[in-house]
Amino acid sequence: MNNNQEIPSETELLERAQSFFEEKFMKNQNAAFKKLSLDKIKYNPFLIRELASRISDTIDANSVAKALVYPRVLGTSANTAFGSNTQNMIVEIMGQDVVSNVSGMDIEYHSPVTGDYRWAQLKAGPNTINKNDIAPMENDFQKAQNLAKQNRNTRFTFNSPVCAILYGEHDQVSSVYKTMESNGKINILVGEEFWYDLTGYKDFYQQLIKSIKQASQSISLKPTIDEAVTRIEKEILSQKQNFGL
Repeated sequence: MNNNQEIPSETELLERAQSFFEEKFMKNQNAAFKKLSLDKIKYNPFLIRELASRISDTIDANSVAKALVYPRVLGTSANTAFGSNTQNMIVEIMGQDVVSNVSGMDIEYHSPVTGDYRWAQLKAGPNTINKNDIAPMENDFQKAQNLAKQNRNTRFTFNSPVCAILYGEHDQVSSVYKTMESNGKINILVGEEFWYDLTGYKDFYQQLIKSIKQASQSISLKPTIDEAVTRIEKEILSQKQNFGL
C-alpha cells in the first residue's frame, strides 16, 4: 500500500466485506450445493450407516443422504472455501494497493497503527499450519528481505514480516505458531490484532464479524441444501445395495 494511501472509512470497509461475503462466498457456496451429486462425494463405506444412525433412528436413504451432505455444510467444505478466499477478501476490502508483487507474500501494507511497512502471509485460522510449514515461511520472508536490501528498500525492517491470522485470539494459536513466533523471524498478528493493524480501526474485527453475520442472514442456503439432500436421496435409492438398504 502506498504510504500516502488514505484508508476508507470503517463503514465503507465493512460494506465491502459484507458485499464480498454475499457475492463471492455465499453465492459460490449456494452454486456448489446446487451441483452436488453422489458421484462427487467421497465417503467411508464402513462408517456411512453408523453416521446415518447418528442423524436418525431409521437408517434409510434420507438419513444416509443427510450423513453425506451435512458434513459439507458444517465442516471442511465451508472452512476450505473461506481459507482459499482470504487473500481475495482482503483485496476486496482494502483495494488493489495491498496486492504484493513480492514472491511468497500475499499482501503488503503500511500499518496506520505502528507506522511499519508490512509484508504479510495470510492464514485463515489459529490452527492452519504444521511444523513443516515453518522453514518455508521463514525462507519466503528472508528472500523478501534480501530483495528489499538489493533494491535498497528501506521500508523492510525487523517489524515487517507478518503472519496474519484472520480470526481467533493470540492465546489460541497452535504450538506450531508459538514455535514460529519464538524463533523471532516472523511477527504473528491474530484476529483483532491484525485487523486493527491493517485498518487502524480498533473495533474493526468485531464489526467485521457482525457484517458477515448480516450477510449470512441475507442469503439462506437451507433451501438449496434441502434440495441437495433430496437429490442425493434419490440417487441412493437407485443403488440401494451399495448402502445396505
